[in-house]
Amino acid sequence: MPRGMFGSWHPTCPDPRCDIGGPQRPESVSRHLGPRRLGDFYIVTDWFEELKELVGNRRSSLAIHSSGRHIRASAHRDPKGIPIMKIISNVAPFICLIFTSLLLLPGLVSAQGVVESDTHRFTEIVPDVYHVTGTGSVYTMSNALVLVGESDVLVVDSHVTPAASEALLASLEVVSDQPVRYLVNSHYHFDHAHGNQSFPEGVDIIGHTFTRAKLSGAIGDVLEETTFRSFSDGVPNTVANLERQVAAETDPARKAVLEERYRVQRDYMMSIREVVPTPPNITLETEMTLYQDLASGSREVRLLHLGRAHTGGDIVIFLPEERLVFTGDMMLPGLAYMGDGHVDEWPATLEALKSLDFDVLLPGHGPPVRSKDVISNFQAYLTDLWQKTAMLHRRGVSAEQAAQQLDMTNHVDNYGQLRSPGVDPRAVNRMYELLDEQAAGRNE
Repeated sequence: MPRGMFGSWHPTCPDPRCDIGGPQRPESVSRHLGPRRLGDFYIVTDWFEELKELVGNRRSSLAIHSSGRHIRASAHRDPKGIPIMKIISNVAPFICLIFTSLLLLPGLVSAQGVVESDTHRFTEIVPDVYHVTGTGSVYTMSNALVLVGESDVLVVDSHVTPAASEALLASLEVVSDQPVRYLVNSHYHFDHAHGNQSFPEGVDIIGHTFTRAKLSGAIGDVLEETTFRSFSDGVPNTVANLERQVAAETDPARKAVLEERYRVQRDYMMSIREVVPTPPNITLETEMTLYQDLASGSREVRLLHLGRAHTGGDIVIFLPEERLVFTGDMMLPGLAYMGDGHVDEWPATLEALKSLDFDVLLPGHGPPVRSKDVISNFQAYLTDLWQKTAMLHRRGVSAEQAAQQLDMTNHVDNYGQLRSPGVDPRAVNRMYELLDEQAAGRNE
């Protein structure tokens, strides 16, 4: 779910062009590093935020090279610890070296390569496995995972609207010319599954049985539920406010920034109206394994429902050979949205996640992380939150009052936004709902 749901999980971006999808690169640097004319290169001198995401937690060098139809960037450490950006052409008779000092961020994964389209950034974590984020020119609201095989492509999560998923599908050409065979939904929430309808006929959509029930309308109407409406209902006001700001702005540079933000939000608002919830046509209860053909054999792709957590049907995508896992919103670098969660069961589900043998965790929002400590920190928070909420519930404190009183500041070292008491009312309402159900069950 987006930043507003769980606090700030990504580095703070001071630029007004930053949005829920995370820090965006300044407009002075082209967003498009995908297929270009041979010999066209950018010397990048102010790509600081993105470089931080690329190179990980130590001084590194970043090499960008053209290999025909793609431009790739790869991060590696210089023996002397000097960060270098090197632009190399296999058709141009020159090499440009740019020296850039970086304030590096802890906990991020060093990227092998980055390929971009106008709308999407594909970070290659291991060969042909891409963690996909938006560039900001289209409102995507969530990350995706792309697995490129010898004859097909597997995509995990379809973004927030049909327009966002159409942009993702169009962008796949920068990493593969093979067709999409499978789309996997990590869970049913709007920002991960409301682009399902844009995938071509013949693409199988895989998800948990609960995800199918939600998106098919068998359990409720996702377009009328709090989770969707609490974010979508405010979009017209956002668009109107930006339109007023554009009209009032006199500085040309600032006006251009606001016009771009207005365009993105307006297009997002229009695409929301086109959403038709589209459920998976293939479902699983606990586990499914796919094998994707590669030039050198096959890739094992395990789809695992480890238990209820962020929703009743979370799936993690585990690649045992590559030692990485995509977690959707079940596990993020920061606090997750809990309005549909099972907070009492979530820590046990995360314990099952920790038991998997992986080095890299790719979240549904925010940058990749290596340390399993982030999982333990979140488990501790969830356990504490549930216990404190249950105590207030037993005392007869209303959910509204509890949302104001809950004091989680003892976790501020791990979650910097917890500087004062107060918890998202949607999370508290959900926990009270579960506590009421449990109390009713005990009284039967």
